Amino acid sequence: MPCSSASAPWSELRGEHQVNIGHRRLPSATQRQALSIGLLGIILVTLSTWLLLIMTPHGLDQVLFEVISAFATNGLSTGITADTSLAGHVLLSVLMYIGRIGPLTLGSALALKQRTRRYELPEEKVILG
Repeated sequence: MPCSSASAPWSELRGEHQVNIGHRRLPSATQRQALSIGLLGIILVTLSTWLLLIMTPHGLDQVLFEVISAFATNGLSTGITADTSLAGHVLLSVLMYIGRIGPLTLGSALALKQRTRRYELPEEKVILG
């Protein structure tokens, strides 16, 4: 299925209660899982970029490209990897490993872990925006 994290905001903007992709309704549990995996990836890339900026004298554009390339495991590089310290090499290697194994493992763990509560909290309508 196509990316659900892009469809959920569009459905919300259109005022629809369900997310429909390819003439099918996407369950809310799948939407939450996709958004969680995407958000955790964004947080990881942001923190790694910040750490690598501290470790190297290179600019944001080169470091961000290097971090996203490592997380996406696509093999592209700006050539700054050789200039980084051992900690930078370890950080990029960990990013490559997490980018290759992490989203699949996290998605499987989220899909398999379902906990039922014996109580339900009251619903509150919050003003957003």
